[in-house]
Amino acid sequence: MSLYEYRCEVRRVVDGDTLVADIDLGLYVNIRKTVRMLGYNAPELFPGHAKTLDERNMGKLAKEHLEGLLAGHHVNITTTLDKDDINAEMLAFTLAQWRALHQLSPLIYPEAP
Repeated sequence: MSLYEYRCEVRRVVDGDTLVADIDLGLYVNIRKTVRMLGYNAPELFPGHAKTLDERNMGKLAKEHLEGLLAGHHVNITTTLDKDDINAEMLAFTLAQWRALHQLSPLIYPEAP
């Protein structure tokens, strides 16, 4: 269920499916928030989460690729509620931006959900 759409500036890429962004809430109000990409689960990057060294290496590649595409750019995100998410909230790219990522890198970003 999509709730709202916001403009944000990507500050830092955490891993292949998570980033930190400054989100413009309107009326000159901004917050910095960790944003997860809905519908995509990148290979794990961090020790303890990655099951194998190969998965960790693929996680590094996914992070570097996302950094190349998004670091320092402005993107639009939509808020969604996800009961399975620990925080019960997840921020995701708009469908149009997901499609753009897929066109740029179809091997890393599958078809839009």
